[in-house]
Amino acid sequence: MKFDLNLENLHVIQLWVLEKIKDYHLDSKFSKKIQLIVEEVLVNIFYHAYDKKQNTVYLEIETSSSDSFKLIVKDKGPYFDPTSYKSKIDKNLLLEEKKEGGIGLLLVKEYAKEIKYNRDNNLNVLILTINLDPFR
Repeated sequence: MKFDLNLENLHVIQLWVLEKIKDYHLDSKFSKKIQLIVEEVLVNIFYHAYDKKQNTVYLEIETSSSDSFKLIVKDKGPYFDPTSYKSKIDKNLLLEEKKEGGIGLLLVKEYAKEIKYNRDNNLNVLILTINLDPFR
């Protein structure tokens, strides 16, 4: 699905994702984590790939498994492989003590079972596999 990516549209995109996975009957706690993952990925794209300018993002959901689903996010930004990004953040620091930057990607890596990246036809393609079993 093609979306205009801007900060005002984030909630619409989050709701679209939740609608696509509603058959998993997730509780509100897990739904909030899904919304956080979507928000962190899209905000990073908006700020870093698109330099805070509205642009296009493409999302797909694959729900072929009963214990996980895949969130596929594509953007037209410059090459960036988040799987090779090494956070300089100490996980043991309190959130208030951490400097800005890198926290969102760290959260996504914590919540996603698997993260894959590739570059295809000048698009960044991020594939997040979200495991559902621990949240049921």
